Amino acid sequence: MNVVVIGRGKVARAIQARLGKSSHRVKVLASRGRLPKIGDDVELIVLAVRDDAIADLARRLAATRARPLGAAVIHVAGALGPEVLGALSGRCAGIGRAHPLASFASRQRFPDLRGALWLMDGERVAVARARQLGLALGCLPRRWPGVTPAAYHAAAALTANGAATLAAASARVLVGAGAPPREVARAVGVLLRSVAENVGRVGLPEALTGPVRRGDARTVSRHLHALAPWGQEITELYRVCALAQLPLAAALGEASAADLARVRRVLGPKRPRRRRV
Repeated sequence: MNVVVIGRGKVARAIQARLGKSSHRVKVLASRGRLPKIGDDVELIVLAVRDDAIADLARRLAATRARPLGAAVIHVAGALGPEVLGALSGRCAGIGRAHPLASFASRQRFPDLRGALWLMDGERVAVARARQLGLALGCLPRRWPGVTPAAYHAAAALTANGAATLAAASARVLVGAGAPPREVARAVGVLLRSVAENVGRVGLPEALTGPVRRGDARTVSRHLHALAPWGQEITELYRVCALAQLPLAAALGEASAADLARVRRVLGPKRPRRRRV
């Protein structure tokens, strides 16, 4: 398949790098400035740009003769559906969306996409060609019709962005406690990898480990006291995460209800809800 990727960001570069090792042909174009003519042999155009630039880029493509009518057009934004490409509807082979559920943090080092979810939606031809692209990248193409894009992307952000935030907080505490700064990121990264492996292999809530799962209120209390020098931001992050573990621990059933209640008391009272004005 002949693919054109419009965009020069992290996802665009990752697609280019992965497809370069396959039988598919790929060309990357800048999204800014005048769009060059796209060859008539191109079967799929991938818009790999910022979410707020997709609709405008679609309108520009629809208004130019540089676009081959036989090409399908997809975007790779997780929070948006195919409708953001509405300007191209009826003016190409089909419109769609295909989102790789992976974390793209660098323009030089790309994630291993083998087995990553490749969530597709859109018109038939666009989805069929998106599926070919996903398979070439090593992804797992799927359609989840009942999942709204915003909820899907928010869930992804909880894992990807939340994990990076927790790792940064953990690294801050470790360095402050005396760990060698150069070794901390790697150590935390290996720990995160083991968590990811547990989630994939044993599932949820079984992947939960630690004192909350065991109903160990004494250790939780020690943690809170140890984190106190780092201020409310770190202790509150720990507290909120620990509270979120309680339902998982209860579902596992290893700790007694009394032990989990003690953990709950150590974590402090529930924050009162603000009244709406």
